[in-house]
Amino acid sequence: MCKNNIPFAIRLREGLRVRLEGGNAFTFATLLRKHRRGAWEGRLEGMDRTLRFAARRLPGGEALIVTTNTDDAPRALRDYRKRRAIECMFGDAKTRGLNLEDTHITDPAKLDMLIGIVALAMTWAYRCATLAHGRGNIRRKAHGRREKSWFRTGLDTVRRWLLFDPPTAISAWRQNAPRRPVIQ
Repeated sequence: MCKNNIPFAIRLREGLRVRLEGGNAFTFATLLRKHRRGAWEGRLEGMDRTLRFAARRLPGGEALIVTTNTDDAPRALRDYRKRRAIECMFGDAKTRGLNLEDTHITDPAKLDMLIGIVALAMTWAYRCATLAHGRGNIRRKAHGRREKSWFRTGLDTVRRWLLFDPPTAISAWRQNAPRRPVIQ
């Protein structure tokens, strides 16, 4: 990536050491101890290329640290946060939820149809989570992360409603489904 000058934004761990422009080496945890956010320029230990870093503390106390080869490290942090949401969605569609990859479908037309159905199922699951929990948050564990994701909560709720309370599940679906015009 660096040789071809392709812009990147990669998440780093808090414990990594970075040598800043002045020559002093710190861990990101140390750099974030006094401030909730920051941007620096330097080199990761063991690397000879200068990179830019941006970091901030998330509400649960976890650090989000991103390195980039572009000039705008804070923008790389914003871009990474957007990409992270997409990665979470893919995880929900694949390994943490609907197991999309287990179908082994390769025909493009069938794959298009399957992805459309998965999108509807994910929307239904999110809607059920919202109906079950309202606008409140899902309970957090001691380390600050949610007990379950919104998707997982919704998927479990859909399953439970389909087994024990189908009218509620259907009601949640109808709130999502677009209204079709009546043709006379």
